[in-house]
Amino acid sequence: MSSCDTNIEAANSGTGGGQEVITKAYCRRFWILLVFSLLAGFQGHQWNTWSPIGASMGAAYPGWGSSTVAMMANWGPITFLMFVAPMCWLMNTRGLRVSVVTCAAMMSVGTLLRCIHAPPAAFTALCHVCAFLVGTSGTIMLAAPPLLAADWFPPRERTTATAVPIVANQLGSAVSYLVALAVRAPGGATTPADIRSDVTRLLSVEAGIAATLLVMTVAYFPSRPPSPPSITSAAPRLEYRAALAAILRQTGRQAEAQTLPRAEKPAALLLRQKPRRAAGVRVVRPVQHPVGGGPQLLPLFPRHPAGQVYASVIGGMAVNFGATPLFVELAVELAYPCPEGVVTGFMVAVLNFTGAVFLFLFFIPNIGYSWVVYYLLGSCVACALPLLLVREDYARSSIDRRRSLGSLS
Repeated sequence: MSSCDTNIEAANSGTGGGQEVITKAYCRRFWILLVFSLLAGFQGHQWNTWSPIGASMGAAYPGWGSSTVAMMANWGPITFLMFVAPMCWLMNTRGLRVSVVTCAAMMSVGTLLRCIHAPPAAFTALCHVCAFLVGTSGTIMLAAPPLLAADWFPPRERTTATAVPIVANQLGSAVSYLVALAVRAPGGATTPADIRSDVTRLLSVEAGIAATLLVMTVAYFPSRPPSPPSITSAAPRLEYRAALAAILRQTGRQAEAQTLPRAEKPAALLLRQKPRRAAGVRVVRPVQHPVGGGPQLLPLFPRHPAGQVYASVIGGMAVNFGATPLFVELAVELAYPCPEGVVTGFMVAVLNFTGAVFLFLFFIPNIGYSWVVYYLLGSCVACALPLLLVREDYARSSIDRRRSLGSLS
């Protein structure tokens, strides 16, 4: 054990089979968290690649318009629903390393494909392939944080370790709006060739970042440490099918946690009208989802001052997404001993379903935007009401606390 490693407990009673469990926390856990958070942030950034530069893409590439940009974003929810089950199975049976390396490789391949010099139609197809791969990688980036926290971090650090990758994913989406500063807007002396040159340079940089993250992941990203950080980390989890059955039986208890963390996510298209206009608002929201558009909501509230709309949107989303790790941890505690990644994957699958349905609604001609406000309000109410019926049961934490106190007595 290196000097950087820390003994959490000298010895604990076993998990039920009469076997003594030594728990340790390793400093290398921070490297694991850093690499995974960078991957999660990059995945969020890539999911929202085209929204900030939608107008430029429409001017420089034939066939690009609001529906193309919407579809690029919609690949995220679609692929999540398609692959969450097999990817959670992969994570549950092969561990974090295989799953995370697979996702890092998919993002690297996808971003590299966009760098291939091709005619506009072929380039658009390659962008769809990349969005498909990035969306598929999101299954692990969004489902794995509580599993990573449970496998590598002691109980007192678990919630924070869960929060960091989730915040990183949201921050990556927020930072993506700075892309509008790297790609020239149409109009004036800017030609389509200028825009295509900017886009090519941007995609090359992003491909380089993806390749670097892949190398970091392959270099060192074990599934678990040599010794577990807690008693429950070493305890066996339910088999995959049994876990799904248990989660479905407890759906009524968990419904409040399945959609609330991203209830405001589907407002993405509201931001695609004038991306430069609201860059400041979008970048200052590291703990919120960056797709609620204060500037684009202003026409819907003609009697309200702009400052009031900005404050309500930013404040509401900050509270919403700041609570995300708490909802994730609550769901994991309620579902224990179901695997953490399977529980979170089930939750995010439900909210991605609602997001996909919402984004498809924008393909309806002349649908407008006023209905979005009612959707957001209704979704929040629908999530909050079942929360009142939940009975808190911190089974996992109680076991760790009880065994820890017992070993110290």
